[in-house]
Amino acid sequence: TNIGLARAYNRADDVARGKYLLLLNSDAFLSQGSLKELLEFAESTPNLGAVSPKLVNPDGSPQPLAFHPPTVLGAVKEYWFNQKTAFSKYLPPLDNPITVEMLADSCLLIPRAVFRLVGRANETFFLYFNDLDLCGRIHRHGLDIWYHPSISVSHLLGSSGKSNQPSPKYLIDSLTWPIRGMVKPRPQAIAQKFFLEDSIRYFGWVRHT
Repeated sequence: TNIGLARAYNRADDVARGKYLLLLNSDAFLSQGSLKELLEFAESTPNLGAVSPKLVNPDGSPQPLAFHPPTVLGAVKEYWFNQKTAFSKYLPPLDNPITVEMLADSCLLIPRAVFRLVGRANETFFLYFNDLDLCGRIHRHGLDIWYHPSISVSHLLGSSGKSNQPSPKYLIDSLTWPIRGMVKPRPQAIAQKFFLEDSIRYFGWVRHT
């Protein structure tokens, strides 16, 4: 049974015994020495909340994996007015390690103490957006999120999901959540915000196809 990515992360934390968790998608593959390099960087970097390597396609080209904090306005700018990276992911500079606001969790190393400090993964998200929610909480605790372009991990982009197009399920969720009750736990409220933004993406995608 597929229990969802966020719940799987939390179950891994339940049984883990080490100092770090490596959130690794099923379509991402570590290269020789990459995990050792990530651990060495984490150990030598104060105030680290998480670190990701460079994700590369099978042809060796780098993949975008960083995000600005998602907002409804950003979704409208990108999917209605074609302002690239206002909402979707972008590729940070490839020169040196750099702090960013949010990262995809295709390969994300995070100290277990940080994972628990911020409340672990938000199980409201089945597959998408749990990484942005997690990074947002790491940032709110004053910790840094690092992108390390000198360490590479192969990523077969999209293989963990059946489609990269926005799901109509998100559209339905975003339109029906106001009638599900006025008072919601904070994780549910956050999830509903992302569902609303994704519905804007859905309409924008339909508008441009």
